[in-house]
Amino acid sequence: MPRKITPKVSIICAAYNEEANFEEHLKSLVNQTYKNKEIIVVDDGSTDNTAEIGKRFSRKYKFLKFYSINHKEGYGCVRPRLEAIKHAKGKVLCIVDADGYYGKENIKDGIKRLFSSDKIAAVVPRMHAWNPDNFIAKYRAMVYE
Repeated sequence: MPRKITPKVSIICAAYNEEANFEEHLKSLVNQTYKNKEIIVVDDGSTDNTAEIGKRFSRKYKFLKFYSINHKEGYGCVRPRLEAIKHAKGKVLCIVDADGYYGKENIKDGIKRLFSSDKIAAVVPRMHAWNPDNFIAKYRAMVYE
């Protein structure tokens, strides 16, 4: 019988002005069927309600931690992701985009695939994008699908 592998997964989410879809994004993360997880959200100085949504979720879910940093131009999502990683306690890092949502089995399927062979070092599971409204977003959504 195969051994069940359930390492702790740290889900890393950098967010900046994601108010329009952020609640649905976070719901898709907290509703993952994979149980041994923590979600670490770092808001990069959003000027909309992104931080309030993140704080509300961190109060409701003990496994979701929320942090804020001051925004600095030119760093994109790298700086908040690095900040989130400092707080990660998991054996596996799962870096997600804050402008998408994930199927309930996303983490479970990713872990299953990741540990299916010693030759696999990383897995990129499927992400869904919301109604892309420009060429780059449409292309990215097509690639993700």
